[in-house]
This record gives sequence, C-alpha cells and structure tokens, in this order.
Amino acid sequence: MCSSDLGQWEVTTQTEMSGMPVQMPARVRLICITSQDMDGPPIGADPSCTISNYRKSGSSATWQMACRGEANMTGEGRIDFHGNTYSGGSVMSIQMAPGQAMQMRMTYSGRRIGNC
Repeated sequence: MCSSDLGQWEVTTQTEMSGMPVQMPARVRLICITSQDMDGPPIGADPSCTISNYRKSGSSATWQMACRGEANMTGEGRIDFHGNTYSGGSVMSIQMAPGQAMQMRMTYSGRRIGNC
C-alpha cells in the first residue's frame, strides 16, 4: 500500500470451503486504512489473524496469514491494485482435528470510497 491508499475502503469477501454443499454469502464491510495500517493488506482480516511477510512489489502485494481460534488456520494471499480498486484472494488450510484438514478460499475485491 502507499499513502494514496489511505482512507475508507469497501471490501467484499467471498469465501468457499471444501466440502461445503452451499456457498456462503459474500461479506461486505467498510474498513478505514490509516498510516498505522500500511504494513498489511486492506482486507479487513479477523482480529484473531496475524499477517506476516507482507510484501508489495509494483502493483501487487503478497502475505502470509495465521489465525487462531476454534480452528487454527494458515495460508497466504495476494492482491493486485488497480488505482482506487484491488482484487485478489487467499487460500487457507484449516486444521479441524488431528488428521482432518479443510481448505478455504477467499476472493477479495475492494474500492476506495473516500476519506475516513
């Protein structure tokens, strides 16, 4: 992210999980990106998640993520910035129980809608 990316963003996240018979509805939320948020992707990650190895090269950004809670998840993501919009996704592996893992794919789209 760069300083021109600061402000309020509308972020849409579509989640798909392996083995789920019904697709979950897309989640739309507003997030405010401040200068303190410049070290991670503007995806509105859950507070139980930690972003690491965030790297921006040109108009693309990649990262790794780990989430702790009822089920532990690890994965990685990528977004591509296009001016005041972006698109991308992440793939997470969820450890449900010893020997049981599921995969979750999230597709992101965002657009800057103004100042916070």
